[in-house]
Amino acid sequence: MVPQVRGASVEEVRFTFERLSDHAIAARHLEIHLDQTNPKASFVAGTPLHQVVAQKDAYARAGVIEALAIQLPERTGIELLDALPLENRNWFLNDAFRQSLLWRSQIHFTNRTLQLVNQIGDTSLTLSTLISIATETDNKFNAWHLHNELIKKPLPERDSVWSTLIAELGGDENGPIETLILWAWTIGQGSITTDQAELAAITITWFLTTTNRFVRDRATKALANLLAPRLDLSVSILDRFKNVDDEYVIERLLAAIYGAAMQGLADDAALTKVANAIYCTLFAHGMPPVNALIRDHGCCLIEYAITRNCLPSNVDLTKSRPPYKSPWPIEPVSDATIEGYTEEYSKGTYYTDRITNSAVKDGDFARYVIDSHVKEWSPAVIGTSDLPTDEDMQKAWLAEFEEHATPAMKEAYAVLVKAGEAAVGEFYLSDSPEAKDRAEAEVAFCEMIGPAAWEDFRVRAQSWTRQGMFQFWPSSNTPARFNLAWARRWVCKRAHELGWSDKLHKKFDNSHSISSNRNGHVVERIGKKYQWLALYELGARMADNLAFIGSNELK
Repeated sequence: MVPQVRGASVEEVRFTFERLSDHAIAARHLEIHLDQTNPKASFVAGTPLHQVVAQKDAYARAGVIEALAIQLPERTGIELLDALPLENRNWFLNDAFRQSLLWRSQIHFTNRTLQLVNQIGDTSLTLSTLISIATETDNKFNAWHLHNELIKKPLPERDSVWSTLIAELGGDENGPIETLILWAWTIGQGSITTDQAELAAITITWFLTTTNRFVRDRATKALANLLAPRLDLSVSILDRFKNVDDEYVIERLLAAIYGAAMQGLADDAALTKVANAIYCTLFAHGMPPVNALIRDHGCCLIEYAITRNCLPSNVDLTKSRPPYKSPWPIEPVSDATIEGYTEEYSKGTYYTDRITNSAVKDGDFARYVIDSHVKEWSPAVIGTSDLPTDEDMQKAWLAEFEEHATPAMKEAYAVLVKAGEAAVGEFYLSDSPEAKDRAEAEVAFCEMIGPAAWEDFRVRAQSWTRQGMFQFWPSSNTPARFNLAWARRWVCKRAHELGWSDKLHKKFDNSHSISSNRNGHVVERIGKKYQWLALYELGARMADNLAFIGSNELK
C-alpha cells in the first residue's frame, strides 16, 4: 500500500529491478495484444504494440522495447525488426535488437537474425557479434561456424578483415574480445563444460592471428590457462588448426599447449596423448614446418614428456630433435625485385613500400631484428671444422672467377676494384664522385658477368669492394658472418610472397591503429607480421644448414 497526498492509500506493485519490470511489462503486452497466428498484424499502425515501439516517445520505453526484441522471437520466431514496417525502424529499435542477441534463448538466434545483424551494421558488428556468441552451445553460429568461415579464407584475405578487427577492437576493455580472454584467464580452470571449453579454445585460438601484440600475448596465456586442467582438449584443437595457412596461429597454439602442460595439472595419459599428437603433426614425416618457433615449442613439449616418463612409444627422437631438414641455400634476390615493391603514397606517386623500408632500407626491423639474428651464423655448412674468414671466401671466389672469366670480365672486375679502393669509407648513401664511380663500375661488372654470377659475387666477395651498413667490415682472422644484405632482401621478398598487398592491407597498415612508438609496437602492421613469419622461416633454414658462430668471434 502506498500513501497518497490526502492520507489515502492505494495498492501498487513495484519491481525493484528495472530489467525485471521491463520484461514483465513486455510479457503482459504480448499476452494481451499479440496475435500468435499473425504476429506482424499485431504491429501495424494503430495497434497497441505499434504504439509501444513506434510512437515518437518510444525511446522512453527503451527497456520494454529491448525486452520485446528478446521475447517476440522466442514466442513466434519473428524478429521485432521484421514485425514492424520498414519505415518504422530507427536507431533505438536497432539497438534494442543488438542488445537482445545475448539475452535471448540462443536457439532463437536464426539465419534471419544474422542477416539482420549484417543489415544494420558493418563487418565490425557482425564479427563482434559472432565473438560474443561463440561460446554459446545452443547457438548454431557459435565458434564452429566462426571456425568454418575463417579457415576457408586464404591468409591475406583473412588478415585484411578478421586480424585487423581483432587488432582494432582488442583494446576495448568491455568488448567481446577482452571479455572472453579475461573469462578464460580467470575462471578457465574452473567448472566449465567440455563443449563450452572447446568453443572458447577455438575462438581464442583465432585471436592469435592478430598483429595486436597485447591481445595476442594475453590470448596465449588465457588459452594455456583454459587447457591446463583439460590437456586432452589440446589434441582436438591442434587437429582442427593443423592445416591453417597462418603460422602465427600454430606457433602460439603450440606455445599455449606447452605452457598448459608445464603447469602439471594434467595426468600422464593426457600428456602422452598430446605428445603423440604433436609428434605426428610436426615431426613424424621427417620434414617439420620451416618455422623456428613452431619446431621449438613442439620439441620442448616432447622433451617435457620424457621427464614425466610419458613419451609415446612411436616417437623417434632423432626426428623430433634438431637439426632438421630444409632447403638450402636460400634463394637469391635481385635489386630489381626489391625495387619493384612499391606503393602509392599520393596520386600517381610511388615509392618503396613499408616492408622494403623496414626490412631492407636499414629500418629498425632490418638493423635490430634481422641483423642480430643473422650475424650469429657462418655461411659455411654444419660440420665445417675450420670456418672460413671473409678473406678466405673472397680468395675462393676470385680463384674460381679467374679460372673461368673472359678477358672482358677480368677487365671489368679490375675497374671495379680500383673504383672500390678510391671509394673506401663512402657509404651507400653517399653521392660523392668516388661513390658514383663505384656504383657505375658495379653496374658494368654485373652486366658483364650476368645476374646469377653477380649474386654469387656480392654474397662472397663484394665486401672487399664496398663496405657499409648492410654488412660487417671484411676480416682476415675471424669467421665470416652470413651476408646481412642477402638476408634482408630474402626476408623482404618472402614477406611479400606471403600475400601482402596494397589493396588488402595498406589502409590498415597506414592507419592510426598502428603503434608509432618504436619501443612499444603494441599494434603492428600486417606487413610486419609477414616479416616476422619470413624471419622465423629464415632462422629455421639457417639452423638446419649452417654452422653456428654465436656471440664469440672464434669457436
